[in-house]
Amino acid sequence: MITPEVIKKLDEKKYSRLLNEDGQLKYAKILSDFGIHPESDIFEFYLIFSEPAFLGKDVEFDHICWFFLYSSYESRLEYFWEKRPWGVLPRNIIPLSSFSGEAVLLFDISKDHVYLVTEAEINLMLNGQFNPTWKSFNEFLVAQFL
Repeated sequence: MITPEVIKKLDEKKYSRLLNEDGQLKYAKILSDFGIHPESDIFEFYLIFSEPAFLGKDVEFDHICWFFLYSSYESRLEYFWEKRPWGVLPRNIIPLSSFSGEAVLLFDISKDHVYLVTEAEINLMLNGQFNPTWKSFNEFLVAQFL
């Protein structure tokens, strides 16, 4: 469960809510297709808010469902899952941002870990030699908004 204070803070910052059922169904399908569990924090978060992007204290990250429907998220996935020259990511790792500066935000669906990594650190992460920046999606949200 997402920390209620995070939701309150995002409401105070006037982030738009996803209020219509059709949108929630579309977003839920996208998240399910990625293999994200319906009771996970990331699933809950992306069904509450509808902003294209969120600006936290340390990073800006995307609404992956919004980008999947209205932008170029599929090409970002294609890069990481199929075309990354230094080794592709497994499909349980999804990008939450594009490379901003030199780093990218990655989410490990199977472990609920969030990583802020440079291109060079991605392979260390894949080999288990790089600790997650945040041990859960909720911890990530708390760090960014509280």
